[in-house]
Amino acid sequence: MATIIAFMMCLLLTAINTGIDARFIQRVLGTYVIAMPVAFACVILVRPLVLYLVSKTVATKTGDI
Repeated sequence: MATIIAFMMCLLLTAINTGIDARFIQRVLGTYVIAMPVAFACVILVRPLVLYLVSKTVATKTGDI
């Protein structure tokens, strides 16, 4: 999840901020080297909260809420 989101964000934000030219992919990959570890750490840190919220909002058996 972190890999895909980080890459998509790098593509979009690099295109918005610097435009698309011959060095676009090089700039995206340079940004991705920084963004991927940050995205992975965020997923690891937020995962327990997401699991908790899902367990409180999604019924797993009939009658659970």
